[in-house]
Amino acid sequence: MRTALAAVLAASTFVAGCSNDGTGPKVQKYAVIQSGMYHTCALTTAGAAQCWGKDYYGPLGYGVFRDTSFVPRAVSGGLTFTSLGAGYENTCALGTQGTIYCWGSNNAGRLGDGTWTDRAVPGPVTGAITFASLTMGVDVACGLTAAGTAYCWGSNEYGDAGAPLADNFVTAPRQVDGGMVFRSISTNFQVSCGLTSAGAAYCWGSNEYGALGVDSSTAQSPTPLAVSGGLTFQSLSTGPGRACGVTAAGGVYCWGMKMAGDFSTNAYAPTIVPTSQAFASVAAGTGTHVCALTATGAAWCWGPNESGELGTTASVSGCAFSPCSNVPVPVAGGLAFSELTTGGNGFTCGVTTDHQAYCWGENGLGQLGIGSFTNAPLPTRVAGLQQ
Repeated sequence: MRTALAAVLAASTFVAGCSNDGTGPKVQKYAVIQSGMYHTCALTTAGAAQCWGKDYYGPLGYGVFRDTSFVPRAVSGGLTFTSLGAGYENTCALGTQGTIYCWGSNNAGRLGDGTWTDRAVPGPVTGAITFASLTMGVDVACGLTAAGTAYCWGSNEYGDAGAPLADNFVTAPRQVDGGMVFRSISTNFQVSCGLTSAGAAYCWGSNEYGALGVDSSTAQSPTPLAVSGGLTFQSLSTGPGRACGVTAAGGVYCWGMKMAGDFSTNAYAPTIVPTSQAFASVAAGTGTHVCALTATGAAWCWGPNESGELGTTASVSGCAFSPCSNVPVPVAGGLAFSELTTGGNGFTCGVTTDHQAYCWGENGLGQLGIGSFTNAPLPTRVAGLQQ
């Protein structure tokens, strides 16, 4: 992510708050976007952080508790970031010098600063560790060093922070048990996973619903376990109690909570998503639906569509309940995305290849950032920055 954003920064001539040629209406360009349970945050092409949605515990980062914003607000402090993550009313972002900053709810030590104190503005995690990447789930965050060493913090009730099960909470970055080296990691509620340099997937945390992908056991593990099947993946994403990976051939395999067939059955080993469409990346996110991008940036989603989170008004079916699709369906609008993120209560957001942010689905807390609290079943562009 740092490399991708650095390339955007080098190529961009955009001046914040203005059109590219300095005339015309104000246009904001984004490079990164991530959604949590009830809020969304994004980075501009200049690396500035903006957030919107529910702000009860300060996850929007502009110094206010118990608030809500249906348009983007600038995160306080003027820091520049290369990537970010959004969780359950908390947010973390990776600074340009490799320091991770977190803000919002500090329940279970999610902010990684060694305390349990909520914070409405960014503050650094403890440990003076230089990180190369960041991932964040509902109540766990993890960072990866340039050498591939994984550190996690937050709730460890299921072992998903990679600490002994006797340690229910990890309030500061702690190296994941097992000493493995990863090229990428992803964490979410109950489960964390990593990819080795060879593309092998390992997961740790709860296995009650098959999220570890180890079909011979349902026991939880704080130590990374090899996912069964011998598949190699080019990318991987975790969701609540589940994980999905994309192979080099473009196939998406998922395992864990309600990941098989009609979304009413758990999958205890990687199960291929039924589609002839090839994908380049997948977003399992914090929601109950999943989305993926093709190599050309076309967005497809599957799962529940109760709030319009699949981005289509076409009739969908195939699940044990309705509205829902157990196969990927194309998001309407024909937009080309560089990144997708799925939110926790039925919404989806993405950044297009021309650096515009779009969101769709549930919007009761302003998490779509479109200037209202009205649900949007189709991509609607994120509103301008609130000064």
